Amino acid sequence: MPLTHTSCAPGAHIGEQLARDFLMHELATSRGFLLTNYHHPDGNGTQEIDLLLINERGVWVIEVKHWFGRIDADAVYWLHAGQRQHSPVISIEGKARTIATAMQSAGFTNVSVVGLVVLTRHQGRFGSYPPDEHYRKVFRLTRPLIDAVTGTEYRYRPHNATLTPTMMQQIADTLVQRTVDPERRIIGSYRLLRELEPGAGFRAYEAQHVRFPNMRSRVKRYQVTGYTTRAELDAAVRRFEQDMHALLQLDSPTIVRAIDFLSDADSDDIYWMLTEWIEGQSLRDRLDNPAPLTADEQIHILRALTTGLALCHAKGMLHRNVAPAGIYLADDGTIKLGDFDFARVPGVGKTISVTGQPLTTSKYTAPELRDSFRPADPRADLYSLGAIWYDMVLRRPAEEPVILAKIEEADLPGDVQEVMRDLLSPQPHKRPASVAEVGEWLALLG
Repeated sequence: MPLTHTSCAPGAHIGEQLARDFLMHELATSRGFLLTNYHHPDGNGTQEIDLLLINERGVWVIEVKHWFGRIDADAVYWLHAGQRQHSPVISIEGKARTIATAMQSAGFTNVSVVGLVVLTRHQGRFGSYPPDEHYRKVFRLTRPLIDAVTGTEYRYRPHNATLTPTMMQQIADTLVQRTVDPERRIIGSYRLLRELEPGAGFRAYEAQHVRFPNMRSRVKRYQVTGYTTRAELDAAVRRFEQDMHALLQLDSPTIVRAIDFLSDADSDDIYWMLTEWIEGQSLRDRLDNPAPLTADEQIHILRALTTGLALCHAKGMLHRNVAPAGIYLADDGTIKLGDFDFARVPGVGKTISVTGQPLTTSKYTAPELRDSFRPADPRADLYSLGAIWYDMVLRRPAEEPVILAKIEEADLPGDVQEVMRDLLSPQPHKRPASVAEVGEWLALLG
């Protein structure tokens, strides 16, 4: 039985076609199946997999990148052509886990399922390399790829079963039966177009209205985990609605507008939130761009954030997760604050729980929130405001913590440095009393 190819959906890009042809040629005399442009059901959406190779060694889940030029990679992100995306190795490993789970549910309990990344253009070169444990899973259309999928070194576990022709056929049949039309990815009235960088506790997508193509939405996908009873599931879902509850109480051009919150049609533990799509970039993207932020740009961003936070605080709400990734710089100059997943909203109750932790933490998180989120007051959001300003002025690495001594290096007058230092005080009582006070001070600067 030679290698058999099945195209599961149209629209394969040139890189996928090159990888398909290479494998079909090099493995022409091998037994197995090659599925291309495969879409596996994932809640109300799908996971797109470029190539699925099934042979005696197991199932190989392959991500194809047809990239030209320099690639800079680290443990989390790959940067190519000025665009940063989540590491394809991490992405394909997640898809491999999805396939492995589906196969186990179908009775295939000892099959190796491994994710690999293939670069199909020889001009695509690493300027900086991912960690060794990632880089070993990155291949080109050369002999080492064939050695990997026909040898034993890359099998998920050494004792995984060697597949017989009958088992290969059964696995291929099972996976083909599960494939879905990629056009099925409809959430409410919106079709998912592409996956964006994930947030804390959710996956994110760009989506397009099915009837009005000019309408876009940012869609978040939440999945409930760790529940054992229906009551626990319902309680968890209420926490996932936190962002929606917060946004519905806020009506301001400086706050991201909510559209809808939907349960998944096929799974009780998956929920979707739709918010407005903002043409532009996040502040995180802007900070990753080496071009300097002018003083006027910084003040414009800070004043918009104080306006949004003032509205939150007036309603008794704390954001508690103000960070560059959740601040959007629209092309029309509007600044919008979003990602209220960890907000404290009066009358709603607990915040979202992620992997057993009550709150996300980063350099933008106030010290009192890192220890205990319960006693925090609006001054916690002022700390985040100060940390964002610190990064805009000093352009320090995102992973580097705030270092108060570095404020002296800022190209700011002494009294302005003192305001930044007050905002970043580890002790809440030493920060400004309210966001309105900060806004008044910024008005004097702007």
